[in-house]
Amino acid sequence: MRLILNIIYKSVKVFFAFSTSNLKANLETYKRVGTIITSKKSKLTVDLIKKAVREKKNDGITKNEDDEQFHKEAIGGIDEADCVIADASFPSSGVGFQIGYAISLKKPVLCIFSEEFGSRKLSKVIFTMKSPFLQISSYTENTLKSVISKFLDNLPKQYLMKFNFIITPEIDDYLTWLHNKSGKSKSETLREKVVEKVIREDKEYLSSKKHPSKA
Repeated sequence: MRLILNIIYKSVKVFFAFSTSNLKANLETYKRVGTIITSKKSKLTVDLIKKAVREKKNDGITKNEDDEQFHKEAIGGIDEADCVIADASFPSSGVGFQIGYAISLKKPVLCIFSEEFGSRKLSKVIFTMKSPFLQISSYTENTLKSVISKFLDNLPKQYLMKFNFIITPEIDDYLTWLHNKSGKSKSETLREKVVEKVIREDKEYLSSKKHPSKA
């Protein structure tokens, strides 16, 4: 009997971090970053750009009134993401924190800053960050797409292997409950639980990965 696996390549999930300072003036650049990301068949974990646009008032785009909710959504977006792209053209403690948080989770981060507007240089806090997970690059209007594309193209390819899995009504009931609670598909929920509750807690398996037996 053969087990046939179907390999399905995953879309890369990206969190885009940006400063809300001078948002009105730089919105078109930020929207372009979002468009470049989705054009690479990647998807944003949370679209804070659209959220900012919805908060537009008569005098232009204003700062998010609920900083706590904004911060919570950003953290959730980073947790869900495969990588982070952060525009640090303007000094921002929020963007700096998000970069540091993503690095602590060992997620690839591309930190970009404009050569044409803003500070035209990185803040000292970000510049002094040393991590193999952090890449830093400047950009212009003409090079923005190539800078982001190169980063996304060089990420490790992620894929899923599909096979039939027969479950009991009790398992189905549990997965349905999790789906209704989180809004995620049953398949995605099950994958996360296997990684979180099975793989990461199986000390024997983890030890075997660190110290593989010699053939």
